[in-house]
Amino acid sequence: MKKIILTIVLTSLIVFGITAQDRFPDINTYADNFSEIIGFGTRWRNAELHVTDDPELNVIYSGLGGNLNFIDTPLEMAMAAYFLYTAEQLNSAAEAILPHSNPSLVDRQLGAYVYMDMIIHRFLGDTAAVNRHEEVLRFITGRGNATRAEVEAFYRNGIRGLVSDMVDEQYAGLRTGWQNFNVPAARLVEVKQAITNFMLNPSTASYAELLATYRRRDGGEVTLLLGQTMGQINREINRALLDNRVLVSP
Repeated sequence: MKKIILTIVLTSLIVFGITAQDRFPDINTYADNFSEIIGFGTRWRNAELHVTDDPELNVIYSGLGGNLNFIDTPLEMAMAAYFLYTAEQLNSAAEAILPHSNPSLVDRQLGAYVYMDMIIHRFLGDTAAVNRHEEVLRFITGRGNATRAEVEAFYRNGIRGLVSDMVDEQYAGLRTGWQNFNVPAARLVEVKQAITNFMLNPSTASYAELLATYRRRDGGEVTLLLGQTMGQINREINRALLDNRVLVSP
């Protein structure tokens, strides 16, 4: 009996480990933590941080967001911190999120974030942005710790959990701000499913489902929750939803 119990416990630990490694890291917290380390506090988004004078390196570290010369997204901040600094230069809080001791995992994680942005830009028909993201993916996989196939697999395995976490976080914040803010459990499932379907395969059909869910004005709660969540993921998609625009794959 003891052997059976031990086997069950070990199996559970193995499954938990695999599941944990499929999770996307909290790069918002990581970016703010790194900003604290370099003395900017949480004001880094308005600090116009300039990584390097090398245009090729700028494409890697500051070429993904709206401003191609300065770091202006948590993902850019995270990549600059992780790739340009050592564990000794950071701190235990940063290493707990993106550990230098596990470069294979971190390269899959950061690569998956880049891949997520890239497939949305591809759906939006922004070829220049897609090319910049492709270059960053080549840089990450070129480090030799993770293949492109492993990055894409990590994304597919982890995106549902990331979406669920983001919706829950936005929902908790809205409920804190408005005591009467309430979304039924079934509607929460619909919001998470619509966003996940779009994130797995951004297409005319999946965007139409996302827009239809956004338009479901049950007192406005679902619309606000879905909009705020998508705003954290991609501002262009969020603006399209806000404008009630139909988007078509190029």
